[in-house]
Amino acid sequence: MGLFGRKPKQVPEPNAERQVRLRRGAGDLEVAGEKYHEKALKHVWKLAEDRDHIPAALDPEPSNPKDPNAVRVDLLVAGLAFHAGYLPAGDATPYAHALLPLYEQGLVGVGEAKLWKGNSGFQVYVKVSTDPLRLVPPAIEDPDGVFVDGLFDLTVVGEENHQDYLASVARTTRKDLLFSFFESTVPGGKDKGKATYAVTLHGQEIGLLTRRMAQKHHDVLQPLLDAGKRPYLLGRLEEDHRGWQAILEAPHSSTS
Repeated sequence: MGLFGRKPKQVPEPNAERQVRLRRGAGDLEVAGEKYHEKALKHVWKLAEDRDHIPAALDPEPSNPKDPNAVRVDLLVAGLAFHAGYLPAGDATPYAHALLPLYEQGLVGVGEAKLWKGNSGFQVYVKVSTDPLRLVPPAIEDPDGVFVDGLFDLTVVGEENHQDYLASVARTTRKDLLFSFFESTVPGGKDKGKATYAVTLHGQEIGLLTRRMAQKHHDVLQPLLDAGKRPYLLGRLEEDHRGWQAILEAPHSSTS
């Protein structure tokens, strides 16, 4: 007998080597069919340390006889995978297509979910990108590279010194570019000599973070650099009256 009577059907969660971290989004997707998995969700409710941030595996089921575009949602708690339901049929198809390449490689996309309990029972909300085309992180060829997901615009400074290079890149593509970082110092002004991060695009320096932004994102970037890793953020190039600007997708930071 389990915590709430007979244990629901459960399997070990996917090995860490098989898990691919899915990108976050500004909104949530409500899972369908939770009422059929009440026993499993009762176990998750009891076991989860943080019900607002529960790892959730999204797995397409191309061999599902009822719907080959179905995307199963399992909550991963205490080393086990508890079936919570499926993405709603009206939303699932583009997500199934985005996740299928992972499935074919034997990998599993893992995001975050929130488990909520109301008068009508449990509800599960998956916190992944609401744009299926941006669900799976980009491939990074750099063996030391680590992708850092972000939602908030971060503008690079000093691009005026790299306009020719930025213009040459922009002729090919302006969106979904991968920018990396290395430690540097502020070259002038009131913060001259203080630590910051230089920004590179395709291995070439294209600007810097301001001292304030370097401090704000220090807790994300510095541990990776200290470990010999190279953080990568997605970004884009935009042109205005000042020339080409690099705008990165930065993670949320509580540091002000």
